[in-house]
Amino acid sequence: MEWHHFHYFKVLAEMEHMTRAAEKLSVSQPALSRAIMRIEEELDVSLFDRNGRSIRLNKFGELFLESTNRIILEMETVKTRLSEMSGVETGEVTLGFLHTVGATYLSLFMKQFKDTHPNVRVKLVQNNSQALKNLLAQGIIDLCVTTHVATEKNIEWQPLLTEELFVTLPRTHRFAGRETLTVKELQDETFILLKEGFALRHLSNDLLKEAGIQVAISFEGEEVQTIASFVAANLGISFLPKLTHLAFNDLVQIPIEGKKAARHIGICSNKEVVETAVVREMKEQLVHYFKGFPEL
Repeated sequence: MEWHHFHYFKVLAEMEHMTRAAEKLSVSQPALSRAIMRIEEELDVSLFDRNGRSIRLNKFGELFLESTNRIILEMETVKTRLSEMSGVETGEVTLGFLHTVGATYLSLFMKQFKDTHPNVRVKLVQNNSQALKNLLAQGIIDLCVTTHVATEKNIEWQPLLTEELFVTLPRTHRFAGRETLTVKELQDETFILLKEGFALRHLSNDLLKEAGIQVAISFEGEEVQTIASFVAANLGISFLPKLTHLAFNDLVQIPIEGKKAARHIGICSNKEVVETAVVREMKEQLVHYFKGFPEL
């Protein structure tokens, strides 16, 4: 049974007239008759009751028409989705990103992308770097903006931006006037850090470990903005990237002496998944967008 046979049967079943159905389908009447006979032979039932030149859909034909309508509708749906997937003006893309880059970088990017691709459906997923990598491997998200983490061979990571980490203090802190600070000097300070599992927390832990110090942690959060606001409220200090796009007048950020601590932000994709045109378009736009940011 060939695909066009379903359409032939549907038209004939609705018109119950061989000549008019053939004219509507722009095929010869013998060709239409052969197609219907082939369907009936394959199904091993007659779909029409025939009386001379008159034909009428029987109970088997009614049941097959129900299935035919579903098949045709499903095929049209699939064709529409495939068409959307092959174009960049429509379709769907799911983008994952770190809590620490959403407000800082992606809010402006998403506005620009939606302005230029208004018919693209974008789903956003926020999580830590390890969780994002897992979601990507499972095919739940198409792309993710995250730090460089150990990846499986099927995950591709493309660098976008490098951010230096700074000791971040309230403006009233005793170290606020310093040009640089060593991590060792911070051993008596209370820290406000991201939760375990976040890449930025891992970098902070490494800095403290390399300095050979243990510190008190008063709060563990999930958002850089929350951490910064608590530091501004004089509840502790932190290691944070440059807060270029977040306005906190009550904070100072001081370079770490003797070590350029940095985090590398990039875009991850799954090499084992065939990317749609709109996913490729978003990836290219992200790379172009981040080229506008200098290393911070």
